[in-house]
Amino acid sequence: MTDKVAALSQGVIDYLQRKNLQPEFHWQDVWEQEHAHAFTVAKAMQLDLLEDIRGELIAAEKSGLGFKAFKDNLKPKLVDRGWWGKQTQTDPLTGEIKTVQLGSNRRLKTIYRANIRSARAAGQWERAQRTKKTRPYFIYLLGASEHHREHHVAIAGVVLPVDHAFWDTHFPPNGWNCKCRVRQITQRQAERMGYDASKASPKIQYVEFENKRTGELLKIPNDIDAGWATNAGKARANTLMQHLTGRISAAGDVAGRAVVRQLWQDKTYIKAIAALPNEQSVNVPIAVSGRMAKAFKTDKPVVAISSGLLNFEVNGFDNFTNVQAVLDDGVMAYNSGNNDFSVVLRGGGSLSTIIIEKTSQGFLQIASIYLLSR
Repeated sequence: MTDKVAALSQGVIDYLQRKNLQPEFHWQDVWEQEHAHAFTVAKAMQLDLLEDIRGELIAAEKSGLGFKAFKDNLKPKLVDRGWWGKQTQTDPLTGEIKTVQLGSNRRLKTIYRANIRSARAAGQWERAQRTKKTRPYFIYLLGASEHHREHHVAIAGVVLPVDHAFWDTHFPPNGWNCKCRVRQITQRQAERMGYDASKASPKIQYVEFENKRTGELLKIPNDIDAGWATNAGKARANTLMQHLTGRISAAGDVAGRAVVRQLWQDKTYIKAIAALPNEQSVNVPIAVSGRMAKAFKTDKPVVAISSGLLNFEVNGFDNFTNVQAVLDDGVMAYNSGNNDFSVVLRGGGSLSTIIIEKTSQGFLQIASIYLLSR
């Protein structure tokens, strides 16, 4: 195995290992960007099933034997667990009893391709962020399929900067069994291929799509399969706030706090978030505070902290798990000049101080966090 292939394979393994396990009944229950940080297989309702599937994906990638190894090793486990063939299951959303297709050779191939290609795409995106100074462009290329989707043919050859908004929705794969890809190129190569910064970028046409599982009416690009209009590498980080905040807020105070604690127990994941460069900074839920929500007159009690602040240690403040206690028990003071609140809690020989602000979207986030001596 060459060094380059080994690096690509390790990127796939890291991506799969970092994803949380999330059982769901239907693929639409976990929508687009959420797939970037939640490993899911529709109708695999038990966590041990998901562990088996993810484990064999990682093992197949490590061995270099691909789909054959994945299928040969996984199928007997799924049969033993009763997750094979057609069976009746209760839809947890509707309570309806349905006959559903569980495991099959064809389905295993779909699971393998979708997850491995998304993992490779995420790895490619992350590498591009490190090398975009010397190779600042992507070109969209068709894969090795016998028959190509008409819409994908239409955008083949598109050349745009690595950080162009087009890649937020059109970074391949762009559908089930889509084999399209991008290649990172230099500015000189981009110019030879006809790239002209003064020309308008491709116009994205949107159509309405109803997610029948959630009732949401969504607008999705008309040239991408429903559920695939995302960038796996970028979405893994920058959608944490918008997806987790809604879920945590809806869960209520007790359950919401439990979700936040679970998130922060995954030290590897938090370290990966903290290591993001400034241009990819994201907000991570760190506490749930009805008290702060009431003070700011917002219905969003989740308090977030930016990934940049996770690396910010002033006078030794590094105990981020203490944030919830400070917000619960600290003394609050309103700062009229900045329209924010300072919350101070005495502990040991110091005062933990957190400044909370409200964003224009109504979210609560930590603006500053530090220690003061008594």
